[in-house]
Amino acid sequence: MNPEDEDFSKMRRRNENFTSEHILFNNYPLKDFLGLTPFEMHSIIYDPFGDDSEFQVKIVEDDIQDKIPFFMLAEELLLIIYRARKVKLTSKGFLPLKYCDELGRKEIIKESIYELPERKRIGEDYLPSFKAARIALMLGELITCKNNKIIVSDYGFQLLEDGDRHELFKIIFYAFTEKFLWAHLDGHGSALIGQLGFVFSLSMLKHYVETSRDLIFYANKYRDAFPLLMNYLKDYSYYSKEKQFLSCYRLRVFERFFQWFGFINVDEFDLLNTEKCRYCKTNIVDKLLITPELFKQFL
Repeated sequence: MNPEDEDFSKMRRRNENFTSEHILFNNYPLKDFLGLTPFEMHSIIYDPFGDDSEFQVKIVEDDIQDKIPFFMLAEELLLIIYRARKVKLTSKGFLPLKYCDELGRKEIIKESIYELPERKRIGEDYLPSFKAARIALMLGELITCKNNKIIVSDYGFQLLEDGDRHELFKIIFYAFTEKFLWAHLDGHGSALIGQLGFVFSLSMLKHYVETSRDLIFYANKYRDAFPLLMNYLKDYSYYSKEKQFLSCYRLRVFERFFQWFGFINVDEFDLLNTEKCRYCKTNIVDKLLITPELFKQFL
């Protein structure tokens, strides 16, 4: 064998060994991922609704969908636009006050601002769930906007006419989790915390909750799985990275995503000591979602 062929043979053997080690590593359960493999984590992070992901949204009866507040809010808004045929947004691109009033009276999602005794008519810019619902309908292409006026799209019209609520839910859920940026609703420093790997948080909620658990339980395990997210936060003397991370994770994942979709009940809530907030899952999680299986020995 000439030297050139020998070098090529050595390089090929090294590549074969690397490929074998790489495949082995990608399919090995890791403690920081609570038993999920790097391949599984890659799937649920970058393509949670794809064929390689174990995450699935099941078909459920209407009575289950009727217990999902965000879906009910978005569906109600879609029906309002359908009924009105055309809704002209405000100069800032928000829903008109009369439609916010109509949705607010239904109390589908109770925004904290409604509890203020001095409140008057409240616009969409003060109502995160209303804003998220409108944007989710837009991103899901269920409504379209032209010349600052929104109408129901042909696809949205067809789903309403067919009464296909399962498909409607899947579109709204996908738009909220994959297309809509949760950070758009808050002022936290990192746009990724909570939304990145949301299926991982859902898996923890589904597989680790026989009884209620503290928020810190979930937040620490999420942070162990995604430690680089801490690099996006600034460390202030009055507000540490750890406290920022916990506050952001609580707001985006538990107070909004999980509560808006009816996935949790709040057992204890203390805004001044968020570590002691306790939550337990509802039966909606088990009935609606299939998530990757976690290893309980990594608790």
